[in-house]
Amino acid sequence: MKKKLQKKIPLFFKILGASGILDCLSISLVSNFNFGTLFPGGMGCIFLIYGCFYQKLNNWGKSGFGKIFMKTAKIGFCFFFISFFIITSIVIQNGAKTPDKNADAIIVLGAALRGWTVSPALAQRLDTAKCILYCCYRFSRPSGGQNRSRSYERISCNKRCSC
Repeated sequence: MKKKLQKKIPLFFKILGASGILDCLSISLVSNFNFGTLFPGGMGCIFLIYGCFYQKLNNWGKSGFGKIFMKTAKIGFCFFFISFFIITSIVIQNGAKTPDKNADAIIVLGAALRGWTVSPALAQRLDTAKCILYCCYRFSRPSGGQNRSRSYERISCNKRCSC
């Protein structure tokens, strides 16, 4: 049973590494290159290398400097994953909150701007901010006359956003 598990561990790290690299590449297509998009690719490279040289690295990590290095790497990965899950849960918990009705401004953060073209991620965030602004808040805005397109825009916005 233990030998079957030993054969599956390198495959697991190879798949984990490849998925991290693919995640980095796919996110980079719709967003910009920054630490958050490149980090999964870096971790993926580490896991892919570890999966490819699993047996050699485990033998190297049994004594001397290799043992210290492997222990430090394991502690570092554990610290990273624990902090990642804590921070992600905080972001998810606070990101789902409805904005305050008395807010003075809407701030749209992040994503790419290439020349005058916005990335799909930024476009979605801007659409969400526009929806919140037009649909969820009662405010008066000056009008240059009877512009019927705004009422249609508001109706379609209400359908898209469940404010």
